[in-house]
Amino acid sequence: MNEWNVPDWRNAKSYGDTASWSQKRWRWEFYRRRKDVREYFEKYCEAEYRRKLEFFSVCPAAFPLGRVQKVDEPGFFVRVSTGDQFRIGYCYLGNPRIANQPDAILFPADQGEQISTYHFSDEQSDIGQMLESAGVSLTDRQRRKLGNSFLRSYPIGLKKGQILVYFETNLPLAPQWKIAKQIIEDEYSFYGKPVQRRAHRQKWLGYLRTIDAREDGASWSEIAEIHPATAGNEQTARDIWEAATALRFNF
Repeated sequence: MNEWNVPDWRNAKSYGDTASWSQKRWRWEFYRRRKDVREYFEKYCEAEYRRKLEFFSVCPAAFPLGRVQKVDEPGFFVRVSTGDQFRIGYCYLGNPRIANQPDAILFPADQGEQISTYHFSDEQSDIGQMLESAGVSLTDRQRRKLGNSFLRSYPIGLKKGQILVYFETNLPLAPQWKIAKQIIEDEYSFYGKPVQRRAHRQKWLGYLRTIDAREDGASWSEIAEIHPATAGNEQTARDIWEAATALRFNF
């Protein structure tokens, strides 16, 4: 547990002054406890640090601190690729070992729209390739002005909780339906059931303690003990854990 600098779940005071936490901080506390978020940072942090060192050597004025922040410092971040932002939840990913990150890097990727591309043709024009690689989203008016002959791939805005599945009209329909159903079910399972937005803020500390306890190997009965205001049984502990886990993917 110490590897990721999470507090002692047995003691609520070890979490600090949670009453002063901003909405961004609360979201980060849930997201930094995800395995995929941790793995993403670990995979790219060293390469990102080297890239920043190279950039600093040619443009030191771009760094307000007059130096490159180290991987284990608050404020250091990994740039999340466009294709991974919706899954990871952030445009810039700080070190998940650090709880108190600057608000500037805690910008949720899902505040905007995720762009996916539907390919109408195997061949794309230079304009289409340039727009796709730059992650540019066009308005309907701009698409009409360019015309199909100049833009063969149309960016489609996908909001949070949406995925795009397309079907080939020259292939049998039944197998495609089966595959599409599996894709949707996998995505639903991965991101968790939708969270009701009326969740009370005062429950969030208990949720964090539940996540930390379960990762520490605590039993359901031990987890139930940290929720005295509930029925205090194992089923209650499981229900709380499911609600807490859902927040890690859909805060």
